[in-house]
Amino acid sequence: MRDAVFFSSTAAVWSQSGAGHYAAANCALDALAARRQAAGLPGAALQLGPFRDVGMAALHADALAALGLGSLWPREVCLTLTLCVRG
Repeated sequence: MRDAVFFSSTAAVWSQSGAGHYAAANCALDALAARRQAAGLPGAALQLGPFRDVGMAALHADALAALGLGSLWPREVCLTLTLCVRG
């Protein structure tokens, strides 16, 4: 395997109340990437912020922006990730 990229979320660091299970799942992805790296295997976890107009955080975009967490445009994220993977 050349790459092992896991898509995590900023929820691993901070999240709304009642979403502890979601935060824990994202922390597990981060830990899996770290464990792979420690074993000399490829592994990276990308902690993405909320996406604009899609996903669970879309309903809270204004409140998150007021806290300083802007939204990501899905198309831009996909293009950037494609460039990163292609190297």
